Amino acid sequence: MKAKPRVRLRYRTIHGYRRAYRIAGSGPVVVLIHGIGDNSSTWEPIMTRLSSKYTVIAPDLLGHGFSDKQLAQLRAMPEPVV
Repeated sequence: MKAKPRVRLRYRTIHGYRRAYRIAGSGPVVVLIHGIGDNSSTWEPIMTRLSSKYTVIAPDLLGHGFSDKQLAQLRAMPEPVV
């Protein structure tokens, strides 16, 4: 019986923000993007299936999951004009 590929949680700092992502497998790269209000963990069941043939990467977008939140930038945004 073949062991399930392990999905690993990793971090990189890009433009001063720590970004989390999950990665599994090897081969051609497939990137899975979660929806608003979700995070990369939603893809884990699919990642384990795809990882036998592909390198699967699922980032946590900024403000989601284990990635940094952009609170300072959100407060600095101008008020909408109605």
